[in-house]
Amino acid sequence: MIEIEQPIFIVDEQTITAGELADGAIAVQVTTQSICLVGGDAEQLQCLEVESNFPVMAASIVDPYVSILTENGKVVIYQLVTQPTVQLKELDLSTTQLGIGNVTAMSVYKDLSGLMIRESGGGRKKRREERFKRDQPKGSEKEVKDEEDDLEDILLYGESKNKKREDDHSASIFSRKRRRVMVTASVMGGEESDAIDPNTMMPTHWIVVAKRDGKMAIYELPNMTLVYQVHRFGLMSSVLCDTTAADEEKERKEMNASAKSVNEDLDTTVKMEEIVVELTLTGMGINQCRPVLFAVLDDTLIAYEIFPAHNENDGHLAIRFRRLPLTLPIRSTPFVGVDGKRSTVECTNDETVIRGSFVIPFERVGPVMHGAFIRGPYPSIVVLSSINGFTVHPISIDGSIRSFTPFNNENAPSGFLYVTEEHEIMRVASLQSDFNYEMSIPLKKVSIEKTVHFVRFCMQSGVYVVVSSRPVRSNRICTLTNEEKQLETLPRPDSFVCPSIDEYSVDLYSDEDWKAVPNTGITMEEMEVVTGCEEVLLRSESTIGRLILIELIEVVPELGQPTTKHKMKILYDKEQKGPLTSLCSSDGFLITGMGQKIFIWQYKDNDLQGIAFLDLHYYIHSVSAIRSLTLACDVFASLSLVRFQEKFKALSVASRDTRRDAPPPLTSAFIVDNEHLGFVLSDEEGNVSIFNYLPREGVSGDELTLRGAVNIGSAVNAMIRVKGHTFSLPPSPLIDKEEVAGQQTTIWASLDGSIGYVRALGEKQFRRLHCLQQSMATVVPQTCGLNPKGARSLRPARPCVVGESTKNVVDVDIVGQFMHLSVNDKQELARKLGGNRYQMMDDLIMLQRLTTPFYRNTENVRKICDDVEITVEPYFN
Repeated sequence: MIEIEQPIFIVDEQTITAGELADGAIAVQVTTQSICLVGGDAEQLQCLEVESNFPVMAASIVDPYVSILTENGKVVIYQLVTQPTVQLKELDLSTTQLGIGNVTAMSVYKDLSGLMIRESGGGRKKRREERFKRDQPKGSEKEVKDEEDDLEDILLYGESKNKKREDDHSASIFSRKRRRVMVTASVMGGEESDAIDPNTMMPTHWIVVAKRDGKMAIYELPNMTLVYQVHRFGLMSSVLCDTTAADEEKERKEMNASAKSVNEDLDTTVKMEEIVVELTLTGMGINQCRPVLFAVLDDTLIAYEIFPAHNENDGHLAIRFRRLPLTLPIRSTPFVGVDGKRSTVECTNDETVIRGSFVIPFERVGPVMHGAFIRGPYPSIVVLSSINGFTVHPISIDGSIRSFTPFNNENAPSGFLYVTEEHEIMRVASLQSDFNYEMSIPLKKVSIEKTVHFVRFCMQSGVYVVVSSRPVRSNRICTLTNEEKQLETLPRPDSFVCPSIDEYSVDLYSDEDWKAVPNTGITMEEMEVVTGCEEVLLRSESTIGRLILIELIEVVPELGQPTTKHKMKILYDKEQKGPLTSLCSSDGFLITGMGQKIFIWQYKDNDLQGIAFLDLHYYIHSVSAIRSLTLACDVFASLSLVRFQEKFKALSVASRDTRRDAPPPLTSAFIVDNEHLGFVLSDEEGNVSIFNYLPREGVSGDELTLRGAVNIGSAVNAMIRVKGHTFSLPPSPLIDKEEVAGQQTTIWASLDGSIGYVRALGEKQFRRLHCLQQSMATVVPQTCGLNPKGARSLRPARPCVVGESTKNVVDVDIVGQFMHLSVNDKQELARKLGGNRYQMMDDLIMLQRLTTPFYRNTENVRKICDDVEITVEPYFN
């Protein structure tokens, strides 16, 4: 980046926003007192001073309009004209109330969706057809008849070569023509779409304003006709409708009566939490066919989507707004203060005169065609997915972000710029093009043309160990004689089709290029099946009848292959007397499951020495350990807690699940809550059960206590423990970060591709959310009309257990719907539960931030110059 010696923009005033006019030919800058136009030849075309004694606090730029909002709530709209000179011309707002000074937010919108149709006597269909009309040449009826005749000839005799050449020539001319948007299919999938071609749409312009009295209105540009109005927008209702004259008169009388009863003015009846701070109406989706209204109020970002509907007011827009399940808090501190009351609203017009936009729409940033960047203390990217609807991806790598803008350069194609709040550093970044951001978690598929069985990440080396297999033809038979394996080759002719067997291999993969590290693979012997792969003190991997210990070492990389700096060194490779089915490490010892037995080994003098073993039930297929405790899953006998006493070199069963009708288990893991320890178990019925080792009076300590259970409808086959992201928690004396840091999150993955988590809660937080869960099932319609109590109950049903176990589990998918309710519904629920709606919102926000899969990493930063940096992340470059 090179700084221009002679500034062509205004540099002695604070910039509010900047944008483009005339299809990118003119750059416009809006400052606190002026508006500057700059042409393509770096020439200043116009410098217009705003005729107001109050500074500009917000602006909206949509070609060809520039709208500004002053501190006293006055709106001024300019339109770009080219005759007699290129300049901005102020529109007449005398017929509206926008110049009075009661506006708190506004946004200019260019509609290309065809939804912004005014209700008229001819019907919506007639008005919609007018939006698609283009200038047709004379004799159009004759051209239509000729086209019908040509179609009949093509169906009868085929298409002529001359016709094909003419079509190819016209297509080539059309391809060279500059079009506004060419995409008519989904970016990631490429499937066909019924989206409207924007080149056939007559664009219209509108301005959306929010007033201090709680009203939201839409005006048509440039004639400034009122076409839509909503009262009490700050209540965040689920559906917004146009206010009729009768409704407006009725509401005015009610507000007057309420104001007289409390001896207050009419304007003061709107609370500070209901004042709209920012409005942004933008088109999202394919060809911007889905208009979305973002609003910031009560320190929260909410979103509405426009859909067509009949309007009783003739001449008004035939649309309505429906609330989207998108609610993002933008506060830097909790809603509830130390005194237990609502803290001061941070996003208000009174505290900050000049503020930047919280919602910044963008186009063509990496693989995302249309989206919105949410800046603030907890920035994120909002993407409209054709599969999952609206998805939110937190961008917490640098903490709070002050500003954001798309940036397209040869060094950062389809990238963006942003400025951090902490050190005021401007960085150039881009989204990786090979990631799918339409999923709930950004996803990248790596094809290895094999069946993957195990993936383990080595923390110290930073590489992934992948165990995979591929089918190969074989004419050999394996037989076991006195625990010895013998292979017999059966001669067969070339025409004989031999059966396929799986050939297993172990490879290293680097996250630099997501390819196998050359010359590091280990191929298993024929007929061997890998049943376990874990990272222990030494890298270990087991096969049937054979145990291998592998150490990852660093060597000098080969020339031109930087990923070859890691190699695999075999330390131990010996046959075992029985099949190895699972393995893990415990206090520096190796624990293996061999059939119905558990063995514990010590690696000493380049050899594994057996220390102790324990006979369990039938077949141990999964083990996991923490310190001296080990969880063992038996294929028929559920879960057992095994303890190793190093002093006595003994393994013993501390406790076990004694349920006789327990489904076959799949995997297990620990739940860490500071000094407390729990156990989570998944089974083939889709249950996730939580146990405690809690001996009670009159009950044997050998029995694990079932404390909670929920059926997620998916078979969970893998679990891992991670720490909570405490860096994202707001500074508050009510939050003990040390206690929260001691609570770990157990993440699970299921066979159908879903991901979930389980985490311990504090007693007060659990009581609030559990009471909320009991009420949400009756307040909010659930998916497919399912009752959560029955749909999430344990399988198979056990009345004596279900009633107890479900009381200790909170389903965040259910209680999280509380964030998307209206203000009245939240208050009513909180009143019934005897709590505060803001306290419940703080609980849900803290859970969301603690369990987010994205993390902050300030070490992976490659500096380019003193003020510009580029950040390297797994999906965020």
